[in-house]
Amino acid sequence: MGLAPGSATANSFWTRARDKRLAVEWSKGRSAAEIAKTIGATRNAVIGRSMRLRGSVHPSDIASWTRANAQRSAALRKRAQSQRQAIRDMAKAMARGTPRGKAMSSAHRAGATWVQIGEHFGMSAQVAYQAGKAWAQRAQRAKAMRERAKARADLLRKVLREMTRAVARGMPQGQAVARAQRAGATFARIARQLGIAPQTAHYRAKIWTEQARPVRAFHRRQR
Repeated sequence: MGLAPGSATANSFWTRARDKRLAVEWSKGRSAAEIAKTIGATRNAVIGRSMRLRGSVHPSDIASWTRANAQRSAALRKRAQSQRQAIRDMAKAMARGTPRGKAMSSAHRAGATWVQIGEHFGMSAQVAYQAGKAWAQRAQRAKAMRERAKARADLLRKVLREMTRAVARGMPQGQAVARAQRAGATFARIARQLGIAPQTAHYRAKIWTEQARPVRAFHRRQR
C-alpha cells in the first residue's frame, strides 16, 4: 500500500514539521527555490511535495520570469508609443510656428530621446541636444529677466504709493520726491504720480535736498 498524502515514514525527509513549514511558506507566495533554501531541500523536491500535499503545482521561477518579461515588454511598448507621439507633437508644434529648439526640448521632456529627435531632423543626437539646451538656456534667461522686471515694477509701485501717502500726511513734496528717487523711482514716474512735470519734480527734490543739507561751520586753521 502507498502512503497517504501528507504522511511521512520514520526515515523520510518530509516530517510533519517540514510539511507544515512548507504549507506556511507556500501560502506566503514564495517561490519553490526560496522555500528550498529555507527548508534545506531541492527545488524539485519542494515542487513534488507540494503536488502530493495539496494537489497543485507550486508557482515556479519560470512563471515569475515570464510574468516579469511580459510586464517589461508592455512597459517598453507603452514607452515607444509615447515617444512616437512626442515626435508627432513636435512636428505639429513646428508646423504651427513653434521655434525648433522649443519643440525639441518639449519632445524630450515628453519622453523622446535625443537620438529619435535627431533622426527626425537628420542630425546627430549631440547636435539635437545642443539645440535643445541652447533654447532652454535662453528661455531660463528670459524668465529670470521677466521676474527681475516684475520685482522692479512691484517695488516702484510700492515706492510711489508710500510717496503719495507721505505727501497726504503733510510731508513736504520735495522731501517725498527725493526719498522716492533715492528708492529707485524715476522723476518721470514720480511726476506722473503727482501730476506735475518731471522738471518740476527734479527741481523740488533738488531744492529740498540743498536746504536740508547741514552747513559745516568754518574753523580757521591754527598756525
